[in-house]
Amino acid sequence: MKIWSCHSSTTSLDVVLDQRLRKSSKCRELVYNRVMRIYVIRHGETNSNADNIRQSSEGYLSEEGIQQARALAEKMSSLKIDSIFTSSYPRAKQTADIISALGKGLLVQESEYLTEVSLPSEVVGKPKDDPKSQKILSWIKSHGTSAGARYSDEETFNEYVTRARL
Repeated sequence: MKIWSCHSSTTSLDVVLDQRLRKSSKCRELVYNRVMRIYVIRHGETNSNADNIRQSSEGYLSEEGIQQARALAEKMSSLKIDSIFTSSYPRAKQTADIISALGKGLLVQESEYLTEVSLPSEVVGKPKDDPKSQKILSWIKSHGTSAGARYSDEETFNEYVTRARL
């Protein structure tokens, strides 16, 4: 499990948000003027993560993921945190709740805008190295920014961008 601030390195909303924040002059200005610091945290491990499976929105933390969240809460205990926001996904909510409970006891605020891009149902629950899934994701990657491009029931690039701008 990783923690990122506006100006540190990254990897997923984790990657997209962190990249956007690091490139944002507004974020740099806020960090350098010490007005605000934003930490972006990826949820703890799930059983699907451990098994290298593409998960749905319904994944919960594994025992390892719970321990990771507790360890992170301990590392963050000395930080000044005013607010905690999370996606509505159970794994993210669990991670945020653990950090809140072991730290400042802040209200965890959920937002649908912080959810991952929805994948097509054909790849959810499949191993990440599944050839059919890789072919579908390759198609999406090559057609993803085309207006109206949709493989099946996934969130399109345009839908994601619209959600991200709200």
